[in-house]
Amino acid sequence: MTFVQVLIFTAIMTILPAGMGLVFREGRKNVMLSWVLGFVLMWAVTFVFALPLIIKEKSLTLLLYCVGSVCLIIFLGGIAAFFLGKDKFKRDKAKMLSIPEIIYLGIFLGLLLFQLYKTVAYSYADGDDAFYVAVSQNADASDRMYLSDPYQGVAFMQSKRYYFAPFPIWVAMLARLTGINAAAVSHTLVPVFLIPVTYVIYNEIAKQVFGESREKRYMFLSLFAVFALFSGFSYSTAERFMLTRTRQGKEALANIIIPLVILLFLKIVKRGEETVKKKNLLSIGDTALLFVTGFAGALTSLMSNVLLGILIMCMFVYFLIKRASFTTYVCGTLAAIPEAVVLLLYLVVK
Repeated sequence: MTFVQVLIFTAIMTILPAGMGLVFREGRKNVMLSWVLGFVLMWAVTFVFALPLIIKEKSLTLLLYCVGSVCLIIFLGGIAAFFLGKDKFKRDKAKMLSIPEIIYLGIFLGLLLFQLYKTVAYSYADGDDAFYVAVSQNADASDRMYLSDPYQGVAFMQSKRYYFAPFPIWVAMLARLTGINAAAVSHTLVPVFLIPVTYVIYNEIAKQVFGESREKRYMFLSLFAVFALFSGFSYSTAERFMLTRTRQGKEALANIIIPLVILLFLKIVKRGEETVKKKNLLSIGDTALLFVTGFAGALTSLMSNVLLGILIMCMFVYFLIKRASFTTYVCGTLAAIPEAVVLLLYLVVK
């Protein structure tokens, strides 16, 4: 692993998603949120191309060309939308940080750096890596996806649910682009970027809950970081996955996809509280984001299609309570299409 390879990987994980996220209006107002939305969009594009190419037994190289081309086009479109549009990044108020804000922010940043250090410098024994990391390694080495069993090397004998959630193939693409071993990408480099992505989402959630209070927001992030450090009472908690199994799709589902949908729901609820008359509670931008998040979640885990479907059903219940407009229900139905399509394909594809 050379310095140039790490530099290329850093650019792929920062500049590329940050530019892609600018295609969303919310992303053009918040640079960190744009970074998060770029990852979601990248995962959605990966899934849309990966599933049919895996079923057709095509190569990883072909997938890389398809995904790379589309992501580059979206990146350029996002940059153009930012400079040509009226939406610009908004900064927090130019008011200086108070002493409590400095203390809580310092505690949070210290905890975050400590978590990143432990994640990179220490290894975590996890039996699932014998499958997921091996799938990434096989795909990068053989240029074929889900054709050989990672345990025995024979024809792929595992359930089709594995290639319906091809998150390891995204890791293999990163390894192929940078020339870094897939195992090193999985265990060392991916956590450095996906853990901060989770905290960015929770920072946005804190803004919805605490408003303009930076002190409460930084306190919330500090407490969440502490809870994450002491989440080892079970290996199944979302926080434990975040700190120890970031290279697996289940971690991205629990700590990025679902929290992002919850963030969107909080914005919808806030919008509903400010609305007296019957109004469209789900904008076109919200619908597009939910639509993209549905395919991105499908990349991480097949269960995402069920869990996000349940969340969207809860959203419909809220719409009924608020007596939302007919357009709101139409937008909500469109947002649920990815989950329905993937589940239907799972039942149809042999």
